[in-house]
Amino acid sequence: MSIFSRAWDVTQAKVNALLDRVEDPNQALDLSYEKMLSGLQEIKTHLADVVTEQKRIEKQIQKAQDEVNQHQEEAEAAVKFGKDDLARAALEMKQKALSHAQALQQNLAQITPQVDKLKAAEQKFKARVESFRDDKEMAKAQYTAAKSVTQVNESLAGVSKDLGGVGRSMQRAKDKTEEMQARSEAVGELSDEGILNDPLETRSQTAQELDKLRTQQKVEDDLAALKSKVKN
Repeated sequence: MSIFSRAWDVTQAKVNALLDRVEDPNQALDLSYEKMLSGLQEIKTHLADVVTEQKRIEKQIQKAQDEVNQHQEEAEAAVKFGKDDLARAALEMKQKALSHAQALQQNLAQITPQVDKLKAAEQKFKARVESFRDDKEMAKAQYTAAKSVTQVNESLAGVSKDLGGVGRSMQRAKDKTEEMQARSEAVGELSDEGILNDPLETRSQTAQELDKLRTQQKVEDDLAALKSKVKN
């Protein structure tokens, strides 16, 4: 072993010994619990944001469906008065509203699994936090009792109080490991969260023209059906 490696090991040992003396395991446990609560609140915030977006899309879908019904009624009224031009215009608006509703349904189908995933993550992490809280209180009680017994025994044996920290380095390492595992779980549950983007037009000009022709054909078909319905 080189002199530099030995010097590093000695330095690390002294740092660890210092941390053992100044760090209170009970405080470390409380800090870990506070961090877990913060992680849980972060999950709840993400969940609230996604659910809000889900509800907004649902309202937009209902609005689009209402527009479809309204344009349908307008087209029927126009046919009754023999206003084919007004009926065509109403049916065109109906087709646009239908297309909008379909696009919104696709967005809703994408966001719903994210809501379910976040709800499951929130419940799972909440259970973990509650379990950690119970274990924390038990560990704190055990540590306090052990510390008191150790101090009494040291006093009876005339041992220096500096030796009261034996085993604390292991406890500190265990506490920090539990904290890191909890943070890893929280990040893992949210790693698959997706971001919804507004739909962009990616179709070719030909595809757009064909869709327009299909819409016009649907309008003519609806008009013919309405005429037949009014005659009957």
